Amino acid sequence: MKKYTELNLPFDNADNYFDLENKQKLDTFFFKDENFNKLLKPETYYIIGEKGSGKTTYAAYFCNSERKINNNSIVSHRYELKSGTYSAFIKAKENKIFEYTSYEIYWKACLLEKLLSTISKGELTFQGKIFGIHNKIMTLLDTYNFTDEIADQYDPVQHTYIETKSKKSEYDVNVGLKKCMNFSETEEDGMVQSNTTTKTRNIFTNERQKFINQALLEMKDYSLNKYHYLFVDGVDVRPSEIPIDSYKECVKALTNAVYDLNRAIRNQNSKFKIILLTRLDMFMSTDMNNTSCVLTDNSIYLNWGHFNLNEYNESDIYTLVNGMLSHQNDIVSDGKYWEKYFNFSISGYGRESTYSSFEYLLRLTCARPRDFVRVLRLIQESCKRNKKDNPNNNHFGDRFHTSFSTYFVSQLKSELSFHYNKESINELVDFIKSFRCISFSYQQFELKCKNFSSIDTLLNNFRFTHINELLSLMYNFNIICFQESKTVFRWKYRETTIDNFDECLNTSRVNNLSKFQFHRALEKAWSLYL
Repeated sequence: MKKYTELNLPFDNADNYFDLENKQKLDTFFFKDENFNKLLKPETYYIIGEKGSGKTTYAAYFCNSERKINNNSIVSHRYELKSGTYSAFIKAKENKIFEYTSYEIYWKACLLEKLLSTISKGELTFQGKIFGIHNKIMTLLDTYNFTDEIADQYDPVQHTYIETKSKKSEYDVNVGLKKCMNFSETEEDGMVQSNTTTKTRNIFTNERQKFINQALLEMKDYSLNKYHYLFVDGVDVRPSEIPIDSYKECVKALTNAVYDLNRAIRNQNSKFKIILLTRLDMFMSTDMNNTSCVLTDNSIYLNWGHFNLNEYNESDIYTLVNGMLSHQNDIVSDGKYWEKYFNFSISGYGRESTYSSFEYLLRLTCARPRDFVRVLRLIQESCKRNKKDNPNNNHFGDRFHTSFSTYFVSQLKSELSFHYNKESINELVDFIKSFRCISFSYQQFELKCKNFSSIDTLLNNFRFTHINELLSLMYNFNIICFQESKTVFRWKYRETTIDNFDECLNTSRVNNLSKFQFHRALEKAWSLYL
């Protein structure tokens, strides 16, 4: 077995795997389960999961090299949306630069352009090369000149001026009246003559829709010898400079566009697919028809929190983390690499009991891959700092908990920022800090609300009319759990599944004696232990 300090651990940020020198590293750690197999199905268009659940890791795995799976070759590319992209879209829309085009049409055109522009000649069959398919694709893209994402290139309205031919006057011989149509006239020597005039009309031509229609029509002739995927990433976090409502409208249109466009593409050419990486709360905020059916049939949901604590070593998150430690070591008979490094117990919260190291961390995290990667790296740093080859329970002290708590809060604020502005989030944090305890009853919650000087501002910022909505918000973002009994704790991330996607706090069951508990990872950062 290698020393723990010698292990090459995964990155916290999966973006690092797109760097040239790191592309092959991911093959060592990548975890394949039923979600991996479902993603390969032609009708799967979405990878859904919370921040840190592994969405970008999927994109990196497929995009880093050509994948040969089930006798099929898959070539993938990543389209990473950045703040400048959203800003250009939203600013152009607000300034009425493309007033007559919806966000959805705009996204479809943009995604199609990205999809087609990434096709290489090597992906074409012999027939495709003979018929010059690659040149046809380039001609199509050049015709519509979709090269840069700048606002003034996305005006779909063309003003066409039609010159109307003049017509001679017509006279009614019976009444001597002339009938004229859109022309001017002069009278000379008693004779009426017509002059040529111009009639101006505005014809509105949606260039984006024309491009979409033509591209879909031509795609049936694109003969490929490989499957071609486009992963769309970057919707997890709202750029701070973009207003919340504008961002939601923009992302909602993107989610709808991915579904509609994939359906249209499949009818023309089954080799192509666009895959959007998004969070469950963002996906459910769309207004597409049969959202629940799309979630079940057309998505993979990266849910690592659905497990039995007493059988954690059979969970996917244990298998994933155990695999991170196994690939760099010799084979062990029982396959338990975690226990080779972390075969010790850690004192429980409040010192009332002890847990195995993995169970302890399941209670400290939200059971996300990124959470465990952060833990593994913090412990490795601690080992090196203390000149220890391998970890022991002394490495799980105050410094470790403070560092992990800081990371956890950062992730939480990022998730909240999609729905709420910075001022509202800071107000919520101040309210939570006022508790100074890890557990509380509903009666105590009411008292805290009553005594919090800015409670009205807090409720108004979140557009709440009752304090129970504040309680529900904290539950929805895994800030608190509902303590159903002495041993049963209901966490949102533990209860949510692809079949139970709308899990929420049932406030009708809440009474003065109902108990709640803050997430343990918040304890250090927000001083909830005083």
